Amino acid sequence: MEPRATVSGCFTAVILAGCVVSSSPGASSFGPIECGEGDVPAAERYLERVVAETGERWAVPAGLEGADLVWIHIILDPQGRVVGAAATSGDERLAESALRALRERTPTEPPPACLVGLDVAVRFDNPAHREAP
Repeated sequence: MEPRATVSGCFTAVILAGCVVSSSPGASSFGPIECGEGDVPAAERYLERVVAETGERWAVPAGLEGADLVWIHIILDPQGRVVGAAATSGDERLAESALRALRERTPTEPPPACLVGLDVAVRFDNPAHREAP
């Protein structure tokens, strides 16, 4: 059996159910990702790409430029398409706009096998909030 690795941090993604957080917060831009030890870097890169591709398509509704972030629970198929998604945010319009952007992205490559079918919570920072003074 291949050893399992858990990577932790606080920026982009966290697998919710049944994972133990690593004791080295900030070591990575991700919360716990439970993959085979050799798969962790590929999983991190893939989730970073999902966030970037979504951010490129995200049109933040007028008046929500100061809103902070959205957490989206996603489930990916073997091709990297979103087969399940639910968002949590302080504003329903912001959450819906982020979900729309996530669904509109076109995967450029398949995800690592350890991410397929897994419920992953991904943090999406409001791109308009980052640009606001």
